[in-house]
Amino acid sequence: RNPGLLALMRRYASKPNKQAKLKSPVQLQELLDALDTTIAEYRDMRASTPPQGGEDGGGEEERKLEHIENLDKLVLASEVLRRGGPFSGINRKAQLKPIAFENVEPKPSSVDAGVAGDGNASDASSL
Repeated sequence: RNPGLLALMRRYASKPNKQAKLKSPVQLQELLDALDTTIAEYRDMRASTPPQGGEDGGGEEERKLEHIENLDKLVLASEVLRRGGPFSGINRKAQLKPIAFENVEPKPSSVDAGVAGDGNASDASSL
């Protein structure tokens, strides 16, 4: 969901929908920078969001709890990456794993036009 982390995953994943393994000092520094940016954005959102009361208090509370849980995970990851000083050697690595995929239908090509489908393809004209 976070653009910075998704960009790292796209850049370093071996294939689409696969995990990204970050091992080099440059990759780990990019991850730490993306985490710091994301943490700052989360904190800014929390500070700028006024408390709301009303009928949908339960849904709002659930979003706040999810927000705090995500922030805690990001802070923990940042703290772990900062342990041990500057990145050097091969003493640390990180993995970014996708948790959900957005299926995108490939554009039809002339090769696919003559092949009978399995009935599971969606109609491209409805997009």
